[in-house]
Parts: sequence; structure tokens; C-alpha cells
Amino acid sequence: MSVVMWFRKDLRVQDNPALRMACDHAEAQGTDVRAVFIITPGQYLQHGTSTNQLDFMRQNLVILGERLHDIGIPLDVISCTDFEAVPDRLAEYAHTCGLSALYANTEIEWNERKRDQAVRASGLPVSVIDSSGILPLGDVRNLSGERYKVFTPYSRRWFERAAVYPVLPLAEPNRPTHAPKTLSPLSSNNDALAAWHPVPTALVQEWQGGESAAHEALARFVAEDIVLYPQDRDMPNVPGTSQLSHYLAMGILSPRQCLAAVMAEYPDVLVNQGSPARPWVRQLVWREFYVNLMREVPRVARGGNYQALGDLIPWRSAPDEFQAWAEGRTGYPLVDAAMRQLVQTGWMHNRLRMVAASFLAKHLLIDWRRGEAFFAAHLIDGDYAANNGGWQWSAGTGCDAQPYFRMFNPSAQGMKFDPQAAFIRQFVPELAAVPAKAIHGMAGLHALSHDQSYPEPMVDHREARARALASLAVLKKSAAL
Repeated sequence: MSVVMWFRKDLRVQDNPALRMACDHAEAQGTDVRAVFIITPGQYLQHGTSTNQLDFMRQNLVILGERLHDIGIPLDVISCTDFEAVPDRLAEYAHTCGLSALYANTEIEWNERKRDQAVRASGLPVSVIDSSGILPLGDVRNLSGERYKVFTPYSRRWFERAAVYPVLPLAEPNRPTHAPKTLSPLSSNNDALAAWHPVPTALVQEWQGGESAAHEALARFVAEDIVLYPQDRDMPNVPGTSQLSHYLAMGILSPRQCLAAVMAEYPDVLVNQGSPARPWVRQLVWREFYVNLMREVPRVARGGNYQALGDLIPWRSAPDEFQAWAEGRTGYPLVDAAMRQLVQTGWMHNRLRMVAASFLAKHLLIDWRRGEAFFAAHLIDGDYAANNGGWQWSAGTGCDAQPYFRMFNPSAQGMKFDPQAAFIRQFVPELAAVPAKAIHGMAGLHALSHDQSYPEPMVDHREARARALASLAVLKKSAAL
């Protein structure tokens, strides 16, 4: 008989509650621990998961298998088409390994929750552990016991709760007493992993995988760069963000580990609003806000507008305009540089995610869900809750007091956050010889660009703003339900 740990988007050995519970259960039962990961290619296709992220997942599965091997836990990688096939496939696996208990960490997305319900209904002894954030799901409530509908009061309450909540990441579990004396290397006992080859991309090789690399990157950021984060985070030409999001998205790092690392250097970060580390910790709070939102508002988890009146917005189809946006040919240099960065690197600077998303949803009045899907199809750090939350915030359909009239001016954003246009020139080489003042002024860029190849602006900002305000006015009376 074996106790089995079911890995999903939690590819780590440290601070893994389900793994620790599986090991404790096995120790008490006097049996061994096994681990399993289920590849579901059809589900990845349905979800539109990027090949960049799938390739990164595969890289980290290999590293995880090696780490588990070192502590006496074999990792079995099995496969089936999609989530609907998971219960039967797990039942087959359970019969093969003599499964006595199954542990997994929670996943809050709609299809994932339905999958777990189906596994439970099949009779398999599965325990799903709440481990999605620093605070338990649903912990942050207002004085009436209701969920917060906007971020700022949620954030205040979150810091109050976190200040009295123990932030103690779990250590790596000890080698199980009843671990097999010999284990096959991961490469030789996992035919499913060997046969699964997401389209490899050279850029993924630049994103180093594994817990050791993740912790080194976290330690470096906290020791050297977090103090500069408030002033550098919005500058796309400066490495001012932590660039840990791909580790968080795959669960190679946990949010609790991130906060613990910060608190080791800045012990008062949870109670001191002036702490230089506070702005970055707020980004962790944003992640938890969106996770809780997706869990508690089912229509959001199913691709719907958070604000119900968002269903009345008259989105435009405009396939040619969408394609121009996707290819970085809008005629707005900062938007184009952002979209090309995404396609070329699998990552986009956070400030630019807001600018690019706002442009699609408000300048072009194209449904935010099309942009959300495009981001998911390219991002190495794709996270459904965070991606969805960011897109709805930018489109005006999400959680904000009065979001419909907020509309970024890409030229002003470029002038403020890329004043020398260094980032723009990096990804829009047609403008390499054009002075920054002309780039931000946008006057005659077509004529100034190399071989006159840069397009004219596809829409006038003032006209687009007027159109957006008229179309999004249906949100005026909207209230988050």
C-alpha cells in the first residue's frame, strides 16, 4: 500500500502542505510515499496554455523528480487526454500502486475544481489541502463577514490579518522510513514524460527552472533589489521587478516562502506602511485578492465579467485590428514594444500589461477575453486568476470603484516610464534612429522610421477615448454582485 502525493501546479518539495501530510500519513501507516503527476494535453489545448509554459513545466518536472528521488519518493508521470479522463486514469494508477490515500494541494480554477469533485465522487480517498496563499482562502472579510469587492480595503485588512498569522514555510520532508531501497531514475520509469514533448522554444532555456534557482533569485531580489522596487518597478528598460512570477505560477515558489524571505530582512513589513519592502508585498496581496475572487464569484472562474453589466458592452469584432495589436503594429510605440516583447520572450513587464490590455479593450473596444487568451497563449508565467484579474481591471469590468473611464494614454505612459525610449527601440527597431521626443510625440513616425516601415496610428487617442466612454457607460450603474 502507498500514500500518494498528487502534484499539479505545486512543483516544489519545500513548503508543500500536501506533500508533508502525505509523508506524515505514510509514516503513521508504516508504508511508502509515491508521487504522481498527470499530463493532460487535451486540457492544455482547451485552456490555451502557452507552449512556453508547458516546456517550462516539463523542465521543472524533471528537476522535481530528481529532488524527490534524493529523498526516497518516486515520481510517476502518467497521462490522459483531459480532466474528464483523470478519475479513471487515477483509478488505474491506484490499482497498480496499491493507493491507500491521495493528497493534493487545492486549485481554485473552475475546471480544476470540477476535476477534483469528480475524483472524489469516484471513490478515491483524496484529501485536497488549502495551500493557495499566505492566508487561508476566504480569511479576509469585512466587519460584516462579507468578502471585499475592491482591493484597497482588502489589502488593509490582509495586512492586519497577516501580522498575527504565523508565516512559517514548511521545510523539506525527511526521507520516509519505508522508502524503497532502490529507485529508478526519473528518465527510465516515466514513459509518459519521455513521450510528451511540448513544442520547445529556445527562449525557455533562458528561464532557469527548479527550486534552487527560484530561491537564489528570491534571495538576490530581497537582498539587492527590493529596496529599489518602488522607484524602478514601472520602468520597462530597468530590471526593477522581481521576475519571480513564473516560479509562482508553477508553484516552484510559494507566496509564503516569498513573504518569509522578505520578513527575514524587513521584519516590520506587515505593520510598517513605510517599509521599503511593502510595495512588493502588496503584489503578493494582489495575487491572493484575485485567487479569492475567482473562488468566490463563479462567473469569473467561468470566463464571465465580474461586473454583470459588462455583458452589455458592445464589443467590436475587428479581426484586422486585433491582429495588428497582437503583432505590435498599432502605431503606438509603447504598445507595439510591449506586444513584441511578449511574443519574443514569453514575458511582458507588468506596467506594459496594463497599457497593452487597456489599448485593446478601450482604444479598440475589443473584448478583453480575446486579449486574455492571447496573453495565456504566450506567457511563461501564465496564471489564470492573475491574468483574468488584470484584464478585467484594465477593461473596466473588474473589481474597482469606478473603472470604466480609466484609459491609459500610451504616449504619456511611454514618456513617463521609458523617457529615453530605450525599451521601445529595443523591440521596435524601425524606430532605432528616431529621437525619443519624436517617438513620444508620435508626429510623423511613419516617415521617420527605417524604410518608412512603421505604421501610422490605427486610431486617434482622443477619438478612441470618446468612443470608449460612450460604449462603457453601461457600467455606470454596475455594482459587483
